[in-house]
Amino acid sequence: MRRIAILLALSALLTGVACSQKSEKTDSAKSSTSQGKESYRSPLIGAYVAEVPGSPEASQMLQLAHSMGINVLYNYALPSGDERTVKEYLDEAQTLDVQVIVSLKDFYDQVDSENSFEQWGNTNEDAAIKVVRTFEGHPAVWGFGITDENPESPADLNAWQKTLETRYAKIKKVTTRPVMATLVGWSADSSAERQDFLEALSGSFDVLNLDYYPVPCGDMANVSEVARDLTNIGQQDGWFTLQVFDWTAYNDPVCDNGRLPTEDEMLQMGRDALDHGAHNIMLYSLFDISKNMTQQDIVRRVIAELKAH
Repeated sequence: MRRIAILLALSALLTGVACSQKSEKTDSAKSSTSQGKESYRSPLIGAYVAEVPGSPEASQMLQLAHSMGINVLYNYALPSGDERTVKEYLDEAQTLDVQVIVSLKDFYDQVDSENSFEQWGNTNEDAAIKVVRTFEGHPAVWGFGITDENPESPADLNAWQKTLETRYAKIKKVTTRPVMATLVGWSADSSAERQDFLEALSGSFDVLNLDYYPVPCGDMANVSEVARDLTNIGQQDGWFTLQVFDWTAYNDPVCDNGRLPTEDEMLQMGRDALDHGAHNIMLYSLFDISKNMTQQDIVRRVIAELKAH
């Protein structure tokens, strides 16, 4: 009996140690997840949207994102709302456990934007900083998008580099939230030239998101090269923007025979990106497939597979 009691006590002790170790690992994982720095977590899945806060469409897109397992929405049109409607939008996102990247891409004199931002300030710079100051403390805000495909290539660098660096410095005086730059992934055929281009802009962002849309007119093999560019400039939490749209919708002469990417193609692109340097995936775009239920179902499966990758 004494031997049995000793064995039971030993078993309980070992179980307690194992549970303690498991608890510590879980707590550590939660802590790392909150900092966004862990190397073993599932990738975040983001998506672009462009619905003005306060509109029924904006709420519908939040609900759709939540139902598809999307963690982050990059909303191009968020600054088109006012302080009340944007806050309500962010409140709803918070209840759905969806974070929001606030787009500042149109707040530049170089950008010919159809949007008006007079509610935020008299100049583009004043308006951008007021948006940051107003919403940086909201729990649903992931961060701020400083630029979207500007500059497009090394040839445009001189027109943008100083402007973006100055804007970045002013944003970081107001917030500690991440500042994301979205840039064209295949900005040059030479890997060295692309790296020089990205490094020249590295003083204007915390997190880099590279896009590349090869279906059907590009080269799928370039996805891994674009992802490697993230690693080459030291981006440990970089993003890759995954094509889920049909080029035909954009009337682009470079790809005038577009089609939707297949499930296998999206999975290949996503896996290649994650395997070669990207840590998170952004989808372009949710508004392109908002009325295509078949494509939504396909993308849902892709999201689940990439989260488990």
